[in-house]
Amino acid sequence: MKKKKNRIPFTLLVIFVPAMILTVQIWNDYRGGVMRVQDQYSNLAGMYYLDGGNKIAALTDERDGMYLRLHMYEANTGNLIKEQMILANYEGPLAAATYQNNGVIIPTVDSSQSLQLTHVRDTGEVTELARSTLQLDTPWAGVHAWRGRLIVNGETSGSTTYLAEVRDAEVKKVILNSPDVLPSDPENISDLDGSFKNELPVPLFEVVLEHGQRAHVSGILQQDGLPAVKIQSKDVGISLAQEQASNMFAKLFGVDNTRLVRAEDSDPKQVRFYNAKTNEWGSVVNTPKPVYQASVFLLNDQEVFIVGSSMEDEKQGEVRGYIYNEKKKSFVDAGAMVGQLSFEDLENTDVQFYKALEDDTLYYSGGEQLAGAMNVESGLVHIQTKDQMLEWIKTANEGQLSFRGFLGHIGEGGVLVLNWAVWLAIPLLVIIVPQFVLPLLFRRRTRQINEGELLNGTIMEMAETGTYVNNQPLVRFKIRFEVDGERKEVELKKVLSLLNANRIGDQVVISYNREKDKAMLISDEDLQGQMPSTIHHAVLERIDHYGFLNRGKVLLLHFIADEQEYEVPVVQPPGFIYRVGTEATLILAGGQVRLQSYGVGTSELADQLALEAEVVRMEKKETEFLDRELLVMDLIITSGEDSIRKTNSLFVPLDTVVQNGTRIPMHMKREDYERELRLAKGKQGAATIRTVMYEGITAGERPMAQITVDRGGQVYEIRQSIDPIFGVEIGDELWISYDEQTREALILHYSSNG
Repeated sequence: MKKKKNRIPFTLLVIFVPAMILTVQIWNDYRGGVMRVQDQYSNLAGMYYLDGGNKIAALTDERDGMYLRLHMYEANTGNLIKEQMILANYEGPLAAATYQNNGVIIPTVDSSQSLQLTHVRDTGEVTELARSTLQLDTPWAGVHAWRGRLIVNGETSGSTTYLAEVRDAEVKKVILNSPDVLPSDPENISDLDGSFKNELPVPLFEVVLEHGQRAHVSGILQQDGLPAVKIQSKDVGISLAQEQASNMFAKLFGVDNTRLVRAEDSDPKQVRFYNAKTNEWGSVVNTPKPVYQASVFLLNDQEVFIVGSSMEDEKQGEVRGYIYNEKKKSFVDAGAMVGQLSFEDLENTDVQFYKALEDDTLYYSGGEQLAGAMNVESGLVHIQTKDQMLEWIKTANEGQLSFRGFLGHIGEGGVLVLNWAVWLAIPLLVIIVPQFVLPLLFRRRTRQINEGELLNGTIMEMAETGTYVNNQPLVRFKIRFEVDGERKEVELKKVLSLLNANRIGDQVVISYNREKDKAMLISDEDLQGQMPSTIHHAVLERIDHYGFLNRGKVLLLHFIADEQEYEVPVVQPPGFIYRVGTEATLILAGGQVRLQSYGVGTSELADQLALEAEVVRMEKKETEFLDRELLVMDLIITSGEDSIRKTNSLFVPLDTVVQNGTRIPMHMKREDYERELRLAKGKQGAATIRTVMYEGITAGERPMAQITVDRGGQVYEIRQSIDPIFGVEIGDELWISYDEQTREALILHYSSNG
């Protein structure tokens, strides 16, 4: 008997020997692959110091041309703080980066020509600011940096021209087609490039309107969120119209247009004051030491950076630099940092300098070649070269061999992996497979619980059956309960713990299936499993496509949170895009994962109402995958005595019992619920969609949109979450409820095109 007992483990050990040898070989193959992957980091795309020079962020290209990898390090130790993927096409980061709100904003363009504004804060927090609202796929689209701001112009998916200003890490966007801005729709818009280089006091755009009319628009926005506009008179030439608009805008924005700081065009290219009002050059700016072959970088609303050579022949001189405060008329010497640069470094078109007005740090970025930071008070300087940064990145990634990565390598297959799998199959069948039985039984029990409704009952009778499971008795119960006012009794069996014995007369919870007239006794553990849990800071890592449904795309979103992967099926309506790298908050209930919100910060979820919705109509769509089906339901959402009606689509597990009268828990932001409740009581009628702009965020799986509709010549604005099954597009007819005083509206029924 002893030999027989030892024979199976010994046999398994014999079988495991080649499996272990092959495992070592696969690990070595995986490790070699990781080392080879490091070669991609030779292509550095950009570097930016942060936190006064204490941290540094670098970007490297990914080989598929769709992503950049952000690496953040402690500048003094080279220790890796974090890595994160950023959407970007093959062009890499744009040169128009800027520093705002204790961080750097790095602009990139994704493969769909949508602008990504990645805000990397000193704390390491990474946020995407544009949220799919800024398209750059038109010939006149552009991104400009000007005095610490980002200025963007382009055209939306609805063929409406927009202008956006990014200030204090906040995107403010205005549609130029609006009658509040221009008298007619723009046909073309072009920036006056020199206005972004201090040739004019305010950045300027020239707009060609319908019927040949022209206008000038300021690149920065006024207090009311609109740009300044000057319509060109028919009898005024282009140059004079530009001057008139420039002088008008300078007065509006409080800019002294008689003392602009500019580098002269001809040798020795010193920096002079320029009177844009009279088009005359003034005196040389009296820097502490002369600067020749100079360039001027606009830092913020008061400061510019003058940098150039100490000699008229720049090849013989050294680099000098001074921060000039135009308001205080004072200088700060930044030679300690720029003195380490060559004049050739300054001629690089990617060279930029940055400084916030109240910040003591002057930042420098030379694209992928060099980065620097200088504390202008202490004179402390940090400089990082491309070679140093690549060495840090490679060193950090040498330590990134992981068991999870190894499993991913096994999943890629190959001859070596196939042989390993064969040798491993038999012992796995003997040892591992039984461990899956209990989880399968648990999932089956969870499904059965979900098919019924939870009700309170009373134990009327109970008796042992004579059967024991793990030394615990199987007990037959008779439970009395009420459903829809009718008293019913049901018999069921359950293994009863001797430590937690029930008694006749005890109150219990059951799951009652009306169709089968069967019930299950629910334990505390079952109830715990039914309680939804919230998963914060889940990052979208991968998107799988499963075809089309109506006008939308069926997607499976793969999120990562705390090294766990979660799958969420959604429908993506036209005009809205789920993007890899965006954070979401998930809800896990009954083994199923759903979106609570996408692209919304945790702090924005605070004021949520817990509501209950009753299904009043339900339709099944012919879309099934991952054991789920898509239901479209009309819901009555109630809070106290108030209620609103909403159409909602939802992926649910197959065979889930959902029918008229089924109640579903829901959450809504308090202000959204109160607005929709107020508008639902208004007048109703048909309207046609004029513009649609998605905000890049969702409430549940419903994308938030800002819509303007036309009803009888009156324009109404809608801010509402949109059911993705139907979606909204320009030209759709909707049935709305509207408020004639506030010009707000609410969608009651979607277009029949959905």
